Amino acid sequence: CSWFANEEDYTAAGLEPGRKRRVCKPWTSVEQANLQIGIYLFGRQWELVARHVGSRTRKQTQDYAYHYFDKLRREGKEGLIPPELSEGKWRAPNEQELKQWLKETGLS
Repeated sequence: CSWFANEEDYTAAGLEPGRKRRVCKPWTSVEQANLQIGIYLFGRQWELVARHVGSRTRKQTQDYAYHYFDKLRREGKEGLIPPELSEGKWRAPNEQELKQWLKETGLS
């Protein structure tokens, strides 16, 4: 979610200028793919994952990722969820692991 940048944005959306309104734009398929790859590469280091996504803040990335983790749990794919950083089990994948993961997630 973000705030309208200027008065034209308010007018274009049919809203009264001067009042702050939050606007949530949906995640694109490219952002979702970059999120998944970023999580795989950086685990729960949200600042790095957000930089990999490139168009979302750390908070937006983290919030969306937790919804994504819930989806993976419902689908029985807990193995694709990185451990908490405090558990110290996460490590960067090697090239072969990345290729296998991309195949499993359908991103390749």
